[in-house]
Amino acid sequence: QLRGWSSSYNYGLANDNPTVIRFNMVVALFSFGYYHVHTIFFNFFSLIGLCYLFKAFRLGSTRNERWIFVAVFGLPTVMFWGSGVLKEPILLLGLGHFFWGVMRIERQKFRKPLIAICFGFFLLLVIKPYVLFCMIPGVIFLLGSKFLKWNKLVLFGIVHLIIFVLALFAGGFYSPGDLIYVLSKKRVDFYNVAKESGAGSMVQIPVLEHWWELMTRIPRNLLYTYFRPFVTEANGVFYWLASIENSVIGVLVVIGATRFKKIQTSETTLLLVCLSFVVCLSIVIGSCIPVLGAVVRYKVPALPFLCMLLVFFIAPKRTKSA
Repeated sequence: QLRGWSSSYNYGLANDNPTVIRFNMVVALFSFGYYHVHTIFFNFFSLIGLCYLFKAFRLGSTRNERWIFVAVFGLPTVMFWGSGVLKEPILLLGLGHFFWGVMRIERQKFRKPLIAICFGFFLLLVIKPYVLFCMIPGVIFLLGSKFLKWNKLVLFGIVHLIIFVLALFAGGFYSPGDLIYVLSKKRVDFYNVAKESGAGSMVQIPVLEHWWELMTRIPRNLLYTYFRPFVTEANGVFYWLASIENSVIGVLVVIGATRFKKIQTSETTLLLVCLSFVVCLSIVIGSCIPVLGAVVRYKVPALPFLCMLLVFFIAPKRTKSA
C-alpha cells in the first residue's frame, strides 16, 4: 500500500506527494534499490538549484560575490534539508531555475531564460505551489520595473496591493482560492496532524479571521518564521543547531540595521524582490504552521533571500577585477 500518494488536505491545491514518489521511481531505474544513489541524485538537484540562485543574485547585485556565495551555500538549515531524499532538493532546483530565468529577462536576455522559467515554474507548481505564489508579487514587480519607468517604491506598493486584493477575493472565481479560508483551514489541519503524530514543539498560533490581521501580524510572523526556535526553546540537538543559526541571523540583522552599506540604485529592484518573498512566505508559515520543527524546514526556500538582504546592508561592493 502506498499511503503517501493521496492527501485529504488539498482544498483545490496540488498534492505534492506524488511528485517526490515519481522522481524516486525514475531514479530507481538507475539505483536498483540502493538508497544512497537516490541521495546522490537529490543532492545534485540541490546543487544545481543553488548554483542558479547564486547566479541570479550575482546578476542583480554589485556586492562581493564571496558574500553572496555564503548567503546561498553557507546556511546549515538549507544544506541539511537540501541533502535528503525529500521535497526540498526538487524545490531548490525549481526555485533556482525560475528566479535565474526571471533575472536574465530583467537583464534583456530572452531565449534560454524562458526555458528555465518554464522548467522552474512547473517544478514549483507540482512540488510546493505556495512557494510559487509567494514569488509571484516580487516577480511581477521585477518585470514591471523593467518596462515601466515608475518610481520603484510606488510600483512595488501598487503591485502588492493589487495582488493582495485579488488573493482576498479569489474565492469569487475559484472557490478554494480564498486566502483567509485556505490559511485558516491549513492551520486546523496542521494542528490535527501535530496532535496525531505527537509533535513535541507545538505552539499556539492566533486564529486568522480578517484581512487586516494578516497585515498587523507581519512583524510577529517574521519573528516567528525566521528567529524561532529561540535558544531558550531548544530541547534537542537539531533545535539547538537551528536556534544557534537563528541567533546568528538575528545578530546580523542588528548589525545591518546599524552599519549598512549604501544601496546602489541598480540593486534596489533585487532588494525589494527578496523582501517581498521573505515577507510573503512568513505570512503563510506564521499563519498556519504551529510546529517549530516544521517551521525550520518550511522556511528553507526563503533563507537565501533573507541572507541576501543582509548582504546588501553589510557586504562590501564587488571589485572591478571580480
